[in-house]
Amino acid sequence: LVDSGPTEDTLFSSSTAADEAMMSTEPGLSVVLALRDVLGKARSIRLDDHLELDLDIDSLRRVEMVVALEREFGPLPESFGAEVSTTREIIERIADLRSAGMRTESWAGDRGKNLRSWAELLKDDALAAVRLPPHAGRMTWQHRLQIRFGCGLLYLVARAGFRASISGIAHIPQRGPCLLAANHASFMDAFVVCGVVPYAVFERLFFLGWEQYFRARFTAWFARGAHIVPVDAEKHLVNAMQTTAALLRQGKMVMIFPEGCRTLDGMLLPFRNGIGILAAELGVPIVPVWIQGTHKTWPIGQLLPRPGKVSVSFGAPVQINTDERREWRSQGWDEYELATQRIREAVVELSLTCNQS
Repeated sequence: LVDSGPTEDTLFSSSTAADEAMMSTEPGLSVVLALRDVLGKARSIRLDDHLELDLDIDSLRRVEMVVALEREFGPLPESFGAEVSTTREIIERIADLRSAGMRTESWAGDRGKNLRSWAELLKDDALAAVRLPPHAGRMTWQHRLQIRFGCGLLYLVARAGFRASISGIAHIPQRGPCLLAANHASFMDAFVVCGVVPYAVFERLFFLGWEQYFRARFTAWFARGAHIVPVDAEKHLVNAMQTTAALLRQGKMVMIFPEGCRTLDGMLLPFRNGIGILAAELGVPIVPVWIQGTHKTWPIGQLLPRPGKVSVSFGAPVQINTDERREWRSQGWDEYELATQRIREAVVELSLTCNQS
Protein backbone atom coordinates (compact mmCIF):
# COMPACT_ATOMS: atom_id res chain seq x y z
CA LEU A 1 0.00 0.00 0.00
CA VAL A 2 1.25 3.49 -0.80
CA ASP A 3 0.94 6.14 1.88
CA SER A 4 -0.83 9.03 0.23
CA GLY A 5 -0.10 11.28 3.21
CA PRO A 6 -2.23 12.24 6.17
CA THR A 7 -5.65 13.76 5.76
CA GLU A 8 -7.91 15.41 8.31
CA ASP A 9 -10.12 12.32 8.60
CA THR A 10 -7.34 9.71 8.62
CA LEU A 11 -6.62 7.86 11.85
CA PHE A 12 -3.37 6.36 10.63
CA SER A 13 -1.25 5.85 7.54
CA SER A 14 0.90 2.84 6.70
CA SER A 15 3.45 1.80 4.11
CA THR A 16 3.11 -2.01 4.22
CA ALA A 17 0.34 -4.56 4.57
CA ALA A 18 1.90 -5.77 7.84
CA ASP A 19 1.86 -2.25 9.25
CA GLU A 20 -1.77 -1.80 8.25
CA ALA A 21 -2.66 -5.10 9.90
CA MET A 22 -1.00 -4.02 13.16
CA MET A 23 -2.69 -0.62 13.14
CA SER A 24 -6.09 -2.18 12.38
CA THR A 25 -6.09 -4.42 15.45
CA GLU A 26 -8.08 -3.37 18.52
CA PRO A 27 -4.92 -2.39 20.46
CA GLY A 28 -3.55 -0.54 17.43
CA LEU A 29 -6.69 1.53 16.93
CA SER A 30 -6.95 2.25 20.66
CA VAL A 31 -3.33 3.44 20.77
CA VAL A 32 -3.87 5.76 17.80
CA LEU A 33 -7.04 7.21 19.37
CA ALA A 34 -5.18 7.76 22.65
CA LEU A 35 -2.35 9.56 20.86
CA ARG A 36 -4.82 11.78 19.04
CA ASP A 37 -6.42 12.65 22.40
CA VAL A 38 -3.01 13.80 23.64
CA LEU A 39 -2.20 15.74 20.47
CA GLY A 40 -5.54 17.53 20.66
CA LYS A 41 -6.09 17.52 16.91
CA ALA A 42 -6.90 15.19 14.05
CA ARG A 43 -3.76 13.97 12.37
CA SER A 44 -2.33 10.89 10.75
CA ILE A 45 -0.25 8.57 12.95
CA ARG A 46 2.45 6.28 11.55
CA LEU A 47 3.85 3.22 13.27
CA ASP A 48 7.40 4.54 13.17
CA ASP A 49 6.53 8.08 14.27
CA HIS A 50 8.91 9.05 17.06
CA LEU A 51 6.93 10.34 20.03
CA GLU A 52 9.13 13.39 20.58
CA LEU A 53 10.64 14.11 17.17
CA ASP A 54 7.56 13.46 15.01
CA LEU A 55 4.60 13.87 17.37
CA ASP A 56 5.98 16.56 19.73
CA ILE A 57 5.17 14.45 22.79
CA ASP A 58 7.68 15.69 25.36
CA SER A 59 8.14 14.41 28.92
CA LEU A 60 5.07 16.27 30.18
CA ARG A 61 2.85 14.97 27.40
CA ARG A 62 4.14 11.45 28.00
CA VAL A 63 2.35 11.57 31.34
CA GLU A 64 -0.86 12.58 29.53
CA MET A 65 -0.21 9.82 26.97
CA VAL A 66 0.04 7.17 29.69
CA VAL A 67 -3.18 8.48 31.26
CA ALA A 68 -4.95 8.22 27.88
CA LEU A 69 -3.62 4.69 27.33
CA GLU A 70 -4.72 3.63 30.82
CA ARG A 71 -8.24 4.76 29.97
CA GLU A 72 -8.24 2.17 27.20
CA PHE A 73 -6.15 -0.67 28.65
CA GLY A 74 -6.16 -0.33 32.43
CA PRO A 75 -3.21 0.37 34.76
CA LEU A 76 0.21 0.33 33.11
CA PRO A 77 3.65 -0.09 34.73
CA GLU A 78 5.07 3.11 36.20
CA SER A 79 8.04 2.87 33.82
CA PHE A 80 5.87 2.49 30.69
CA GLY A 81 6.25 6.07 29.46
CA ALA A 82 10.05 5.86 29.56
CA GLU A 83 10.19 2.46 27.83
CA VAL A 84 8.61 3.44 24.50
CA SER A 85 9.82 5.79 21.78
CA THR A 86 7.53 5.13 18.78
CA THR A 87 3.91 4.22 18.05
CA ARG A 88 5.05 0.72 17.09
CA GLU A 89 6.80 0.23 20.44
CA ILE A 90 3.66 1.29 22.32
CA ILE A 91 1.51 -1.29 20.52
CA GLU A 92 4.15 -4.02 20.91
CA ARG A 93 4.70 -3.25 24.60
CA ILE A 94 0.96 -3.38 25.33
CA ALA A 95 0.73 -6.67 23.41
CA ASP A 96 3.56 -8.06 25.58
CA LEU A 97 1.81 -6.91 28.75
CA ARG A 98 -1.42 -8.53 27.61
CA SER A 99 0.43 -11.79 26.96
CA ALA A 100 1.84 -11.57 30.49
CA GLY A 101 -1.68 -11.28 31.89
CA MET A 102 -2.13 -7.52 32.30
CA ARG A 103 -5.63 -6.47 33.34
CA THR A 104 -6.88 -4.83 30.14
CA GLU A 105 -10.56 -4.09 30.56
CA SER A 106 -11.43 -0.83 28.86
CA TRP A 107 -12.24 2.21 30.93
CA ALA A 108 -13.72 3.97 27.94
CA GLY A 109 -17.25 3.62 29.30
CA ASP A 110 -16.40 5.73 32.35
CA ARG A 111 -13.68 8.08 31.22
CA GLY A 112 -13.82 10.26 34.34
CA LYS A 113 -13.30 7.36 36.74
CA ASN A 114 -9.68 6.46 37.65
CA LEU A 115 -8.38 9.23 35.37
CA ARG A 116 -5.18 10.67 36.84
CA SER A 117 -5.23 14.05 35.17
CA TRP A 118 -2.95 16.90 36.21
CA ALA A 119 -5.90 18.36 38.11
CA GLU A 120 -6.05 15.16 40.19
CA LEU A 121 -2.28 14.82 40.54
CA LEU A 122 -1.95 18.35 41.93
CA LYS A 123 -4.85 18.20 44.41
CA ASP A 124 -4.13 18.66 48.11
CA ASP A 125 -4.82 15.00 48.95
CA ALA A 126 -2.33 13.85 46.29
CA LEU A 127 0.27 16.34 47.56
CA ALA A 128 -0.07 15.04 51.12
CA ALA A 129 2.14 12.08 50.20
CA VAL A 130 4.97 14.29 48.88
CA ARG A 131 8.02 14.24 51.14
CA LEU A 132 9.82 17.57 51.20
CA PRO A 133 13.34 17.86 52.67
CA PRO A 134 13.64 19.30 56.20
CA HIS A 135 15.07 22.60 54.94
CA ALA A 136 11.78 23.27 53.13
CA GLY A 137 9.96 23.34 56.46
CA ARG A 138 10.47 25.29 59.64
CA MET A 139 13.98 26.76 59.72
CA THR A 140 16.33 26.09 62.62
CA TRP A 141 18.79 28.71 63.80
CA GLN A 142 21.60 26.65 62.24
CA HIS A 143 19.81 26.75 58.90
CA ARG A 144 19.24 30.49 59.16
CA LEU A 145 22.91 31.01 59.93
CA GLN A 146 23.89 28.82 56.98
CA ILE A 147 21.73 30.66 54.44
CA ARG A 148 22.71 34.08 55.79
CA PHE A 149 26.35 33.18 55.26
CA GLY A 150 25.59 31.80 51.78
CA CYS A 151 23.54 34.83 50.76
CA GLY A 152 26.25 37.18 51.97
CA LEU A 153 28.91 35.32 50.00
CA LEU A 154 26.80 35.26 46.82
CA TYR A 155 26.00 38.95 47.28
CA LEU A 156 29.70 39.83 47.38
CA VAL A 157 30.50 37.68 44.33
CA ALA A 158 27.53 39.00 42.32
CA ARG A 159 28.13 42.66 43.14
CA ALA A 160 31.93 42.74 43.07
CA GLY A 161 32.64 40.14 40.41
CA PHE A 162 29.76 40.78 38.01
CA ARG A 163 28.45 44.26 38.93
CA ALA A 164 25.03 42.67 39.38
CA SER A 165 21.97 44.89 39.54
CA ILE A 166 18.30 44.25 40.26
CA SER A 167 15.05 45.95 39.24
CA GLY A 168 11.33 45.36 39.70
CA ILE A 169 11.68 43.59 43.05
CA ALA A 170 8.39 45.21 44.13
CA HIS A 171 6.57 42.92 41.67
CA ILE A 172 7.27 39.92 43.91
CA PRO A 173 4.30 39.36 46.27
CA GLN A 174 5.28 40.07 49.88
CA ARG A 175 3.44 36.99 51.10
CA GLY A 176 1.82 33.88 49.71
CA PRO A 177 2.99 31.44 47.03
CA CYS A 178 4.21 32.41 43.59
CA LEU A 179 6.28 31.05 40.71
CA LEU A 180 9.21 32.90 39.19
CA ALA A 181 9.56 32.10 35.47
CA ALA A 182 13.06 32.99 34.25
CA ASN A 183 15.06 32.66 31.06
CA HIS A 184 17.99 30.24 31.29
CA ALA A 185 21.20 31.42 29.63
CA SER A 186 23.93 30.15 31.93
CA PHE A 187 24.87 27.79 34.73
CA MET A 188 25.20 30.84 36.99
CA ASP A 189 21.61 32.13 36.57
CA ALA A 190 20.24 30.80 39.86
CA PHE A 191 23.31 31.93 41.79
CA VAL A 192 23.01 35.46 40.43
CA VAL A 193 19.36 35.61 41.52
CA CYS A 194 20.32 34.40 45.01
CA GLY A 195 23.03 37.05 45.16
CA VAL A 196 20.81 40.03 44.31
CA VAL A 197 17.45 39.40 46.01
CA PRO A 198 16.93 40.64 49.59
CA TYR A 199 17.31 38.07 52.36
CA ALA A 200 13.58 38.27 53.16
CA VAL A 201 12.84 37.13 49.60
CA PHE A 202 15.45 34.37 49.62
CA GLU A 203 13.99 32.91 52.83
CA ARG A 204 10.88 31.99 50.83
CA LEU A 205 12.61 31.17 47.52
CA PHE A 206 13.31 27.59 46.43
CA PHE A 207 14.80 25.91 43.38
CA LEU A 208 14.55 22.38 42.00
CA GLY A 209 17.90 20.76 41.23
CA TRP A 210 18.93 17.56 39.48
CA GLU A 211 19.07 14.92 42.20
CA GLN A 212 22.30 13.24 41.07
CA TYR A 213 24.27 16.44 41.72
CA PHE A 214 23.34 16.50 45.40
CA ARG A 215 24.12 13.01 46.67
CA ALA A 216 27.54 13.76 48.18
CA ARG A 217 27.80 15.17 51.71
CA PHE A 218 29.12 18.58 50.65
CA THR A 219 26.63 19.08 47.79
CA ALA A 220 23.76 17.96 50.04
CA TRP A 221 24.90 20.58 52.59
CA PHE A 222 25.08 23.15 49.79
CA ALA A 223 21.54 22.26 48.65
CA ARG A 224 20.21 23.00 52.13
CA GLY A 225 21.90 26.39 52.23
CA ALA A 226 20.88 27.33 48.68
CA HIS A 227 17.25 26.19 49.13
CA ILE A 228 17.60 23.54 46.42
CA VAL A 229 15.19 20.60 46.50
CA PRO A 230 16.77 17.65 44.64
CA VAL A 231 14.48 15.87 42.14
CA ASP A 232 14.91 13.67 39.08
CA ALA A 233 12.52 15.29 36.61
CA GLU A 234 13.59 13.01 33.76
CA LYS A 235 12.62 9.76 35.52
CA HIS A 236 10.01 11.07 37.95
CA LEU A 237 8.31 13.99 36.27
CA VAL A 238 5.07 13.69 38.25
CA ASN A 239 7.05 13.79 41.50
CA ALA A 240 8.87 16.94 40.35
CA MET A 241 5.58 18.64 39.52
CA GLN A 242 4.03 17.56 42.82
CA THR A 243 7.10 18.72 44.74
CA THR A 244 6.77 22.17 43.17
CA ALA A 245 3.06 22.24 44.00
CA ALA A 246 3.72 21.12 47.59
CA LEU A 247 6.22 23.96 48.08
CA LEU A 248 3.67 26.42 46.73
CA ARG A 249 0.97 25.03 49.04
CA GLN A 250 3.28 25.89 51.93
CA GLY A 251 3.42 29.51 50.79
CA LYS A 252 6.89 29.26 49.23
CA MET A 253 8.19 30.83 46.03
CA VAL A 254 9.70 28.51 43.42
CA MET A 255 11.93 29.63 40.56
CA ILE A 256 11.51 27.68 37.34
CA PHE A 257 13.40 27.82 34.06
CA PRO A 258 10.55 26.88 31.67
CA GLU A 259 12.85 26.45 28.65
CA GLY A 260 14.09 23.26 30.28
CA CYS A 261 17.70 23.83 29.24
CA ARG A 262 20.25 26.59 28.72
CA THR A 263 20.17 28.50 25.47
CA LEU A 264 23.17 28.25 23.16
CA ASP A 265 22.88 31.69 21.56
CA GLY A 266 21.21 33.74 24.28
CA MET A 267 17.83 33.73 22.50
CA LEU A 268 14.75 32.66 24.45
CA LEU A 269 13.73 29.06 23.66
CA PRO A 270 10.15 27.71 23.56
CA PHE A 271 8.69 27.03 27.02
CA ARG A 272 7.69 23.57 28.13
CA ASN A 273 4.13 23.21 29.34
CA GLY A 274 4.97 22.44 32.97
CA ILE A 275 4.78 26.10 33.95
CA GLY A 276 1.37 26.40 32.26
CA ILE A 277 0.04 23.32 34.06
CA LEU A 278 1.11 24.67 37.44
CA ALA A 279 -0.23 28.16 36.69
CA ALA A 280 -3.60 26.84 35.50
CA GLU A 281 -4.18 24.18 38.14
CA LEU A 282 -2.85 26.05 41.18
CA GLY A 283 -3.91 29.60 40.29
CA VAL A 284 -0.75 31.15 41.75
CA PRO A 285 0.78 34.36 40.35
CA ILE A 286 3.67 33.93 37.92
CA VAL A 287 6.37 36.60 38.08
CA PRO A 288 8.36 36.88 34.81
CA VAL A 289 12.12 37.20 35.30
CA TRP A 290 14.74 38.32 32.79
CA ILE A 291 18.39 37.56 33.56
CA GLN A 292 20.74 39.52 31.34
CA GLY A 293 24.49 39.22 30.82
CA THR A 294 25.06 35.70 32.14
CA HIS A 295 25.19 34.26 28.62
CA LYS A 296 28.26 36.39 27.92
CA THR A 297 29.95 35.88 31.27
CA TRP A 298 29.53 32.09 31.43
CA PRO A 299 28.18 30.55 28.21
CA ILE A 300 27.81 26.84 27.52
CA GLY A 301 31.19 25.24 26.84
CA GLN A 302 33.25 27.73 28.84
CA LEU A 303 35.09 26.24 31.83
CA LEU A 304 34.90 29.25 34.16
CA PRO A 305 33.01 32.57 34.14
CA ARG A 306 34.67 35.75 32.95
CA PRO A 307 34.11 39.18 34.54
CA GLY A 308 31.14 41.09 33.17
CA LYS A 309 27.93 42.89 34.03
CA VAL A 310 24.73 41.03 34.81
CA SER A 311 21.24 42.14 35.81
CA VAL A 312 18.03 40.56 37.08
CA SER A 313 14.65 42.15 36.32
CA PHE A 314 11.23 41.16 37.64
CA GLY A 315 8.01 41.99 35.79
CA ALA A 316 4.35 42.33 36.71
CA PRO A 317 2.79 39.00 37.74
CA VAL A 318 0.65 36.95 35.37
CA GLN A 319 -2.25 34.96 36.76
CA ILE A 320 -4.43 32.42 34.95
CA ASN A 321 -8.00 32.70 36.23
CA THR A 322 -10.92 30.29 36.09
CA ASP A 323 -12.86 32.35 33.53
CA GLU A 324 -9.94 32.24 31.08
CA ARG A 325 -9.61 28.50 31.45
CA ARG A 326 -13.34 28.02 30.91
CA GLU A 327 -13.22 30.17 27.77
CA TRP A 328 -10.23 28.30 26.37
CA ARG A 329 -11.87 24.93 26.98
CA SER A 330 -15.13 26.07 25.37
CA GLN A 331 -13.15 26.95 22.24
CA GLY A 332 -11.48 23.53 22.20
CA TRP A 333 -8.04 24.98 22.87
CA ASP A 334 -5.29 23.45 25.01
CA GLU A 335 -5.46 25.51 28.22
CA TYR A 336 -1.99 24.45 29.35
CA GLU A 337 -0.40 25.52 26.08
CA LEU A 338 -2.19 28.87 26.16
CA ALA A 339 -1.20 29.47 29.78
CA THR A 340 2.40 28.65 28.89
CA GLN A 341 2.23 30.99 25.91
CA ARG A 342 0.91 33.86 28.06
CA ILE A 343 3.76 33.43 30.53
CA ARG A 344 6.38 33.29 27.78
CA GLU A 345 4.95 36.45 26.21
CA ALA A 346 5.34 38.20 29.59
CA VAL A 347 9.01 37.16 29.74
CA VAL A 348 9.56 38.32 26.14
CA GLU A 349 7.91 41.68 26.88
CA LEU A 350 10.11 42.10 29.96
CA SER A 351 13.23 41.30 27.92
CA LEU A 352 12.33 43.96 25.34
CA THR A 353 11.86 46.52 28.11
CA CYS A 354 15.24 45.61 29.60
CA ASN A 355 17.01 45.83 26.24
CA GLN A 356 15.48 49.24 25.51
CA SER A 357 16.61 50.61 28.85
